Amino acid sequence: MLTEPVLTTRAEDGGNPPVLVWRAERPLRAVSSAPLGGGLGVRRWVVNATVPMSYHRDDPADHLAALAAGLGLDGPGVGLLTGVDVADVVSRTDTGVRVWATVGLGLPLWAAAPASTGGPAAPGPTPADEPATSAPADGPAGPVPAGGSGTPASTGRSVVPVPADGAAVPVQADGAAAVASPGEPVPGPGPASGAGGGPVPPEPRRVGTVNIVVYVPVRLGDAALVNAVATATEAKTQAIIELGRAGTGTPTDAVTVLCPVDGPVADYGGPRSRWGAPLARAVHAAVRAGGAADAPPWSGKVRTAEFVRTAIATRKTGR
Repeated sequence: MLTEPVLTTRAEDGGNPPVLVWRAERPLRAVSSAPLGGGLGVRRWVVNATVPMSYHRDDPADHLAALAAGLGLDGPGVGLLTGVDVADVVSRTDTGVRVWATVGLGLPLWAAAPASTGGPAAPGPTPADEPATSAPADGPAGPVPAGGSGTPASTGRSVVPVPADGAAVPVQADGAAAVASPGEPVPGPGPASGAGGGPVPPEPRRVGTVNIVVYVPVRLGDAALVNAVATATEAKTQAIIELGRAGTGTPTDAVTVLCPVDGPVADYGGPRSRWGAPLARAVHAAVRAGGAADAPPWSGKVRTAEFVRTAIATRKTGR
């Protein structure tokens, strides 16, 4: 069994970024695309750590290993990084399958964007995300037309498909599709009016990361574990499209699926299998709820809070 995550913080780079910690009551089988503990194996814990948008380390596995040691975590585990405020994790449960997601969708990209448009490279996790919230899901969305565009009933935002010829994708008026062409970033909005009448400092470019942690209560075979990752990814993409976002995911998304090491083996993890179906529904609900929030990244929250405190102090002192 995987425990509910515990929220804590760690002292790092002069700040106190948050981190979520899951512990396994007994070792669990896992498959993961995380920088630490990725691949197939037995794992004892999972951490999902917030980092600032300026994160630029090229040794994320070492960073996460040191972070885990500082938290007193022993043995092999899984380490994830994100710019999302992990305090805003979204959890969903369906038929015994439990899912937790931190959702940043500032700049979803199309997985098969034309090579000529490229987009930002992603050499390992260089997160720059927006946090999710634990707001409840807004219910099932209406179907998306076969052509890949439409207005989901609960969002009112259009889905923007990638043109077949690779032409530019228009930016939506509400900023939902922050791309000028498939995979090409667009600068965010300029300064806005803030507390005290002064300008709010502009946020760094939003990119995004969706981290998904899944616990399935039965043992999955190796093929079923791999299939479960595909099922989770498909469900995530469905949620993103239903939210009206132009993309299939972000360049730094990660999925971790855990299950018991013993007991009868389930051989299938596809979206119509005994355990893949509830997994898909739970992931879809969590990503949809988190993505609907569209809140700023953790470092943006910190910068805005500091700006507001400074503005209030300036008002009181007149300086």
